[in-house]
Amino acid sequence: MSTAPSPHPGDFQEPIKQILALLHNSKTGGTDWLTASEMSASLLNKYGLSLHWKKIEKLLSDNPTFAARRKKDKKWQFTITAPGREQISIGNNPILFVNPIKAVQAVLTLHNFFATLTGSVRICDPYFDLKTLQHLEACTSATAIRLLTWNIGDTPTLRLGLTALSATKQVEVRKPSSDVLHDRYVIDDNTMLIMGSSLNSFGKKQSFVIKAGQDVRSALLNNFNELWNAANPWP
Repeated sequence: MSTAPSPHPGDFQEPIKQILALLHNSKTGGTDWLTASEMSASLLNKYGLSLHWKKIEKLLSDNPTFAARRKKDKKWQFTITAPGREQISIGNNPILFVNPIKAVQAVLTLHNFFATLTGSVRICDPYFDLKTLQHLEACTSATAIRLLTWNIGDTPTLRLGLTALSATKQVEVRKPSSDVLHDRYVIDDNTMLIMGSSLNSFGKKQSFVIKAGQDVRSALLNNFNELWNAANPWP
């Protein structure tokens, strides 16, 4: 499995998670304790996020399990705890806002999720080309990939890439007999991700990535299997 990238404060919409991501990165970089003023300045200067130090201090005080605190030189300092790190893990961040300005971080987060996928990975995406295939290479722990698609950017390079990926795991691409695909989602043996854009254009426009619940996963898994069984293999 690939090494997980550090969480980016800009990946999160909730201020508390932006703060926790900053604390996590600070601790990883060797600075365990930060004051609210230091966090406010760092969020603004490094990530362009404006949070007043008083709001930061209140949020951390209201959520004491996410960050420990101590008083030094008459100022409160904070450090992230294990429950705090859990809050910003991929499994507990159900919504990712994809901002084209920070597309690289969004791609890293997506690939981090793909690296956690296990077993047979089923993907429904109406568009498939070489860029899609490059994203699928991040599914390092999957044993099989099944891609259901419609619009295929067929090139010799795409076919060569598909052959190369098939050398590491079972990869199948199928195309329905009619244009019935619209939604974009990824399902493995345990989880499901709903995507607002196709993989081949991921990061180019604003969109959301949402981790779905088990009830939605179960319903769409049944729908995927029905479409898959009736679809034609490609190439």
